[in-house]
Amino acid sequence: MSRFNQCLRIARVVSVPAVALCGVAVLTWVGLVTFTAPTDPRAQSPSITPIADQAAIKQADGKAKASIDFNRDVRPILSDKCFSCHGPDNHDRKAKLRLDVTDDGEDYAGAYAVIEPGKPDASDLIDRIHRTKSKLQMPPADSGLKLSDEEKATLRQWIIEGAKYNQHWSLNAPRPPALPKVADQRWPRNDIDRFVLSHLEARGLRPSEEASRPTLIRRLTLDLTGLPPTAEEIDAFLADKSPDAYEKVVDRLLASRHFGERMALTWLDAARYADTNGFSIDDHRDMWLWREWVIDAYNRNMPYDQFVLEQLAGDLLPDATDMQRLATGFLRNSMNTHEGGTIPEEYRVIYIADKVDTVSTVFLGLTMRCAQCHDHKYDPISQNEYYQFYAFFDTAHEPGMGATNGNTDPVIRMDGPITDSATFKQDLELRIATLNRYILHPPDLVEPRALWEQEVRDKAEDELADAIKTPAADRTDEQWKKINDEFGKTTNLLERHVSTIKREITVLENDLKAGKSSVMVMKEQGPRQTYVLTRGQYDQQDKNQPVIAGVPVMLPTVKPGDVAGAAPTRLDLAQWLTREDNPLTARVAVNRTWQQFFGRGLVSTPNDFGSQGAYPTHPELLDHLAVQYVQGGWDTKSLIKSIVMSATYRQTSNASRSAIEADPNNEQLARMARLRLPAELIRDNALAIAGKL
Repeated sequence: MSRFNQCLRIARVVSVPAVALCGVAVLTWVGLVTFTAPTDPRAQSPSITPIADQAAIKQADGKAKASIDFNRDVRPILSDKCFSCHGPDNHDRKAKLRLDVTDDGEDYAGAYAVIEPGKPDASDLIDRIHRTKSKLQMPPADSGLKLSDEEKATLRQWIIEGAKYNQHWSLNAPRPPALPKVADQRWPRNDIDRFVLSHLEARGLRPSEEASRPTLIRRLTLDLTGLPPTAEEIDAFLADKSPDAYEKVVDRLLASRHFGERMALTWLDAARYADTNGFSIDDHRDMWLWREWVIDAYNRNMPYDQFVLEQLAGDLLPDATDMQRLATGFLRNSMNTHEGGTIPEEYRVIYIADKVDTVSTVFLGLTMRCAQCHDHKYDPISQNEYYQFYAFFDTAHEPGMGATNGNTDPVIRMDGPITDSATFKQDLELRIATLNRYILHPPDLVEPRALWEQEVRDKAEDELADAIKTPAADRTDEQWKKINDEFGKTTNLLERHVSTIKREITVLENDLKAGKSSVMVMKEQGPRQTYVLTRGQYDQQDKNQPVIAGVPVMLPTVKPGDVAGAAPTRLDLAQWLTREDNPLTARVAVNRTWQQFFGRGLVSTPNDFGSQGAYPTHPELLDHLAVQYVQGGWDTKSLIKSIVMSATYRQTSNASRSAIEADPNNEQLARMARLRLPAELIRDNALAIAGKL
């Protein structure tokens, strides 16, 4: 047995101090720490810090926090500065030292090999982070990473307090926290406010006063419908002196058909929605009926667990309806190609990798894509586990040639199942009319055409001269066509743009004539053996690493729901996502909803709940809302109502200079955020105010 394995075996049966001593011996053997004395220096001296910069240690000690929380204070430091070399990645780990765990097997040393809990001066980690101009300096000078004095002080204080490790906060299932006690009993309107106020009082801060009633109705209407309130709606609210006047506005807006449109705006971004193909010439495809499904689901207040289930596996439900199959367009929103000369298998792999990335970030808040080519550097997700997750989607029938591959691509044709036939027809006619205007005025070429007009204004003759000299707003279609004909002789871009637009018009005209539209959907083709792809290359299957569908071991296991011993399916994955023991899905969903109303989530990195993600500003509030969301039947409208009814949401966004200096990013929510409207809302606001929407 090697000295390394002998030492680790001893470490499992001796006390913590002995583990630390053993760890130093191991690191001496692997070359991480170099000692000239033949025996452990601690046998001769209680401290090894004289070889480090004592002045720097003393200076750093003055910046230590009063009490250290591992997940909040320590893990972010280790993740940023240490995990790339001493983290979960088995292949590139340096010195066989792993700092993301204390001990986990015989092949490498855990963190306690270089940490002696309670004794920072006897811990090699402290010695190494205070060294300068030395090969023993950590992080290495050539890494570009550097610990601040405050970070060094935090690590030292953590070791003084016992160097306790905890599982990453987001991997523990949410538990209902006790409601905090607050001194000001008058301000809270609901439980959200108690959690917020407890943080404010602990920091000597006070909440802001309530915003004015005109501000509140404008804020509410924009947040819940994406549109400004009408003058009549404002007057009615200002005139209503009843105690529940505000709540009546909330209920009215939640019942508006525009509510689903506003909610869908955020979801479409997360789902990478588009009505064009993305790759190649980025030409037209129809996915808009899936968008209508999303809007309708929000308006009907479909429970979020069902919302997830149908979008990921509606086609696999028993006796699946066309609507449930339509929902799986969520997984087909990726960019695709039908360009000649492409390799179908290469793009099929690209499409599946996109599904892995989308599902893992949107529902789990995990950057799983980082493990496509190698083990994740920061989170315990191996490359093998990535391809286990990949296997859930590998069995689907999806040709690598994309959306126009004849009848081989799974599509569903529907006759406007969500809107009535008159609305369906009206929508198509409006889109065709808009595209016909684009033939005269291709959006990307309006500015270059105007510049060209200036250049030829004095040289043009006859009809062209008359057209150019006519004010743009007064020109006839014939004049615009004349200008385009001449401008088109100077660039091939005009012909390409017009050709693309005409193809889109043809598709829509066919839909209008048939009364139907097509949407790409999911369809299983049967079992397929999935392998790990070396460096993520489509043509580099490692036949020595076959995998079956599954999830990273850090999460609860997915179990097949139908046949014992069978591999889990996409339907099992969809059901697993909203199981009560899944620690991530409810938190991620609640956080995205919170961000929609406050501009930033309780976790400011909504797509990353892993080690590189932010720690929650209000972890107890996040868990409280997540538990309520699940126990309340995944009721999205109820969640939103609790947020907008809170005193926290109703605060003014005005703040004093001192308040802004005390909390510049408004992390503690002592005021309402100053939000800028998304581009779509700016456009709709202008049109609504002008009476043109």
